[in-house]
Order: sequence, then C-alpha cells, then structure tokens
Amino acid sequence: NLVNFRNKYHYIFEPFHPIRNQYLADIPIRFKERLYIPSETKNKKYEDYFRSVLSGHFHRTPWTNRYNRVFITNRRIVKSIRGHLFIQWLLECFPQIKIIYILRHPLGTILSQINNERWNNELIDTFLEQKEFADSYLINYQDMLLELRDNGSQFEKLIVCWCIENATALKQLEGKD
Repeated sequence: NLVNFRNKYHYIFEPFHPIRNQYLADIPIRFKERLYIPSETKNKKYEDYFRSVLSGHFHRTPWTNRYNRVFITNRRIVKSIRGHLFIQWLLECFPQIKIIYILRHPLGTILSQINNERWNNELIDTFLEQKEFADSYLINYQDMLLELRDNGSQFEKLIVCWCIENATALKQLEGKD
C-alpha cells in the first residue's frame, strides 16, 4: 500500500489465490496453495495466465480488485502473498518486471494466520507433495517436516512454513537486483 500511496497503479490483489479467484478453475492450470514452478519450466498455460495478470487483461474479481482505487492507468502492482515458490520462474519468463520482495516479521505473519480461521494448516504437506520442490529445497529436512506435521503445534508448523517460504524466495532472488 505504501508503494501505491498516490494511487498511480492498478492494485491487483492475490490473483494467484487458488480459492478466492474462482476464475483460476476456468483455465487449465492446477493452482494450489504455494505452487512451485521450477525456473526452467516451459508451460504456455502458466505463461499466458501470468502474462494476462501482468498486463492487466485478466478477469478481475471483487477479491483481486479489493484495494484498487484507480481504474484508468497503464501501471500495475500485483500483490502475491503466495508467490514465494515461483519467483525465479517469473523472472525467467518475464525479465522486464520489477519485483519488490517484502519480508514480513514472522510473528506478525503467524499471528495473522492464526487469527484467520480459513488459513490452510496443511502447508507442510503442500510443500512435500510437490516433489521437485521437496527434492530441490527440502531434501535434508523431510523427516523433520513429517515429524513436525504429525506432532508439532500450530505455531511450530506456521513458523517452519514461514522459514521455508522466505528462505526459498531469498535463495531464488540471490544475485538479482
């Protein structure tokens, strides 16, 4: 919100949310919570959908438009809370875009998640079920994650998920301007 304090940009909120954006179901892409897209992936369906969002030519919903205050502009800000695992792919496919990565304090993030009853408490499974992601980023931690999934508190699970998401994003952004 600070970046757009003068309302010069069309603010697109969470266009990749698999539940809130019902139009994702209409396109043949299986978006899930915390989708991992390896940087070398060549997938026209992904590219077309992301291109439509980045260009502003996608089906807007009350959810994606909820913070927008500008209706005539050629500039966009796309806020994605769930995009940690596809940043590198996004930069490979769309090298012209600028990414502002905001690292929120883990306790503020977790408090928000705990207070949000709709929050998916099965993120560990989501990470582990994406084999390419698990093999690339979690190979040394899979046993610990399974133990945490089965026996950890909600707080412990959420803090580890915060670590996984942000460590992945920072790794993918390493060496980028």
